[in-house]
Amino acid sequence: MFGSLVRRFIDSLPGKQFNSLLRIILNAHGYGETQLDLEAKFFSGLIIQQAPKNRMAILDIGANAGSWTLSVNQYLSPVKNLKYVLVEPQQSCIPRIQKTLLAINGNFEILDYAIGGQSSSSSHLCSPFISSDTASLHGEPSRIDHSHCQLVRVITLSQLLESYPETIGIKLDIEGSEFEVLSEAIAVLVSSYVRVIQFEFGEKTVLLKQSFSDFWNLMTRHGYIFYRFSKRKLLRIEDYNRILEIHINSTYYCVRSDKF
Repeated sequence: MFGSLVRRFIDSLPGKQFNSLLRIILNAHGYGETQLDLEAKFFSGLIIQQAPKNRMAILDIGANAGSWTLSVNQYLSPVKNLKYVLVEPQQSCIPRIQKTLLAINGNFEILDYAIGGQSSSSSHLCSPFISSDTASLHGEPSRIDHSHCQLVRVITLSQLLESYPETIGIKLDIEGSEFEVLSEAIAVLVSSYVRVIQFEFGEKTVLLKQSFSDFWNLMTRHGYIFYRFSKRKLLRIEDYNRILEIHINSTYYCVRSDKF
């Protein structure tokens, strides 16, 4: 909370150079890094450890305003031949993404699709308002005022990976539909370049009657190692434990244990 307030204060100050310098000073003392910054930092570190030398793509699925990609780019900007693909079905988010990514000199593409367990030309509703509670797909209709929703095109993660075979990392923020999407695409994932997957597990996942053991069994069976973002650190999960079935939203990373 304090870090967010500090960042808002900095953004209100005149002068881009002064803003940048002050950000560096505050980040060095731990005051400027938000949870999103740290999640992006850990994701980027895992990518750098695994990255091959050829061209790569990172998929930001459920991109909302593009802030996560912007944070990741702070750490991966020296990486050559890197492309960002931002997937966001909310039309009201697209101008925000374009504005956010003005700071990125690299290559990026925006797709106004939703990602689901099966493809459809226009069968899922999506709120046109910018809100993390209604971003992308959502499995609990009672949480959304459908009078303000729109029909969107839905494609599968497998289809997306076919279009971007150079993908090495994926961020999934699709409001509880993560397991459905990963299950559909697992056969493609294990034969692809993808080495790092970031997703959330918590209240919305539980509402869709998915347990953490479902994720654990699916991903470990196919050679992925689990890490959890906890108390500003990245912790490796060695074994499954029922305590992992916590309903508070937590960020996890699945990393392929084999090398290129």
